[in-house]
Amino acid sequence: MYFSDDNNGGLSDIYVSHLILKDKWAKPKSAKDVGKFISKSLKNNTWTEPEKIGNLNTKEFDETAPFLAADGYTLYYSSNRIGTLGSNDIWMSKRLDSTWKKWSEPINLGAGINTADWDCYYTLDARGEQAYMVSWKNSLGAADIVKIKLLKEVRPNPVVLISGKVYNAKTKEPIGANIEYENLMDGKNAGIATSNPLTGEYKIVLPYGVNYGFMAFAEKHIAISDNIDLSTISDYKEITRDLYLVPLEVGSTIRLNNIFFDFGKATLRPESFPEIDRLIVYMHQNPNMEIELSGHTDNVGSKEINLKLSDERAKAVTTYLVANGVKESRIKTIGYGETKALDSNETEEGKQLNRRVEFTILKN
Repeated sequence: MYFSDDNNGGLSDIYVSHLILKDKWAKPKSAKDVGKFISKSLKNNTWTEPEKIGNLNTKEFDETAPFLAADGYTLYYSSNRIGTLGSNDIWMSKRLDSTWKKWSEPINLGAGINTADWDCYYTLDARGEQAYMVSWKNSLGAADIVKIKLLKEVRPNPVVLISGKVYNAKTKEPIGANIEYENLMDGKNAGIATSNPLTGEYKIVLPYGVNYGFMAFAEKHIAISDNIDLSTISDYKEITRDLYLVPLEVGSTIRLNNIFFDFGKATLRPESFPEIDRLIVYMHQNPNMEIELSGHTDNVGSKEINLKLSDERAKAVTTYLVANGVKESRIKTIGYGETKALDSNETEEGKQLNRRVEFTILKN
């Protein structure tokens, strides 16, 4: 949380405070759970003591109205520090590391944005192309709201806007759900969105530089995960991803999308663990549930090799489950090779769909 404070009537400075999770974060099953968690956190005053932001503040001038762009690195604020065109101007600085204390030397956004009068309350759209702010210059009365088209040199780092709908996989009806994004390398939460219970629609903005996994949670449904690799920085993009939640009932089959193996091997890669950890949670939450855990391949290679590989990959997941407290008697492990293809193997997209690990609920 960023904010400015005038120190009991003095000059304003910019501060940062971080939410401390005193209560253990449990994967929410619904938007209501998220609301309860946030409300409880706020009531418990779980925020760090506000700290002044490094080299952005000055002793002689005001720094106010901070706005952090969607990239998580580019900060805009208003100040009358040396270098302004008159009164308060909009300045820009970029975060240099993960401490939130080291920032680049502030840059005045210049005459294309700032005026000789008071300019403040700067915000951006997700695309980073349009800015909005309040200015006294040529106003109709007092300060007016103005819109500005930005030059590339004063835009934040590009981000990705992901939108879509959440559906019940069986009935195809929209669901109100909580959508969570995480860094696949360390499992840390990267953002939360909530879908509209009437339409299933959701939106979330994510910075580049990370390989994300994302999944939707709703009561009495199994979270279906997916992943999107944004580790390579590109231009602003808008991506549509619909999510389908499977009812928690016997016969339901759930694909474990975020399980990864090296080519032609059955060794689990580290970014697979958050996905399997979620299955472990479901198994513990539903102690009577028994599953068939199955491995599948495309048609590259011989049928015999593919059958063996699919079986070994399924067993690798089972081994991880058992090592983390799930009884082996609750898991039927099998490899089907290329015999249960979901799509044609004539395209790379089809092959990718056919290469999978999934589980089917046998008993609950």
